[in-house]
Amino acid sequence: MMKPKQWLALAGLCAMTACSKAPSAAGVPTPSAENPGSLLASPKITSSSQSRAAPDAAALAPAPDRSVPLDRYTDLNGLQGGLALSYVVTAKATTPLSPDERLDRLSSSYHAEHDVFKRQEIAKTELPRVDATLDEYRKQAYYSLPITSYSTQALALTNVTLGAYQPASHSFPLASYGNRCWAGVVRNQQGAVLRLDGNGPSCNLSVPDEAAARAIEAARAAQTLHVDGTAYVFVPQAEKGAANGSVAAARIVLSSGPSKSTLGEFALQGS
Repeated sequence: MMKPKQWLALAGLCAMTACSKAPSAAGVPTPSAENPGSLLASPKITSSSQSRAAPDAAALAPAPDRSVPLDRYTDLNGLQGGLALSYVVTAKATTPLSPDERLDRLSSSYHAEHDVFKRQEIAKTELPRVDATLDEYRKQAYYSLPITSYSTQALALTNVTLGAYQPASHSFPLASYGNRCWAGVVRNQQGAVLRLDGNGPSCNLSVPDEAAARAIEAARAAQTLHVDGTAYVFVPQAEKGAANGSVAAARIVLSSGPSKSTLGEFALQGS
């Protein structure tokens, strides 16, 4: 049991060291509105602050190399049934497939065979071929596919349309899904997907010549206008079973009637 003098000494010591206060007072500030360094007082993420951060994320996204010649773009219809898109999705995926999964997706003979022993024999020759082809697709990020309202090919952009002439800008607007002319989804027979994000060249075809504009507008109004061409697509990556890309450049040909008499040709480059 402490003596009175010991109690007085202890009380004096507590007064000097502020032992009556909570531990946070000993050099650790309590979170409050007066302390902007605390977590509780830090600015909360709002929709406006998120929108300001979005351009930084977009700046980090891969961008196409505009110096790549258009003849260096690989035709996505180069393999039967649009199989090239299956190679793109597999080659660009962040999670690699097993040998059996690769063969089942990319080798028709392996996929059609159900005998395990016969599959093993097929794999001896097919797996090296499939893996070598995948290596080539991993090195390539530039692909082309047709723009047309009707196509006999497996892969095409079939929803690009031409809007009414705009006298103020002397141009015709291009449209597609949701009025974004370069947005869309393309699938092959296997279900492999190419998803275009809508980025690309201007969605306006400038036609300063009035006579040419009148001819195009007359064909559009009469529903005899054909919109054809080629989209040149940059595909840097794939995720969740879909290749993600954007249109780097495009060639548009406008024609009219059953004979498809040419009314105008346009070379479009992305910004």
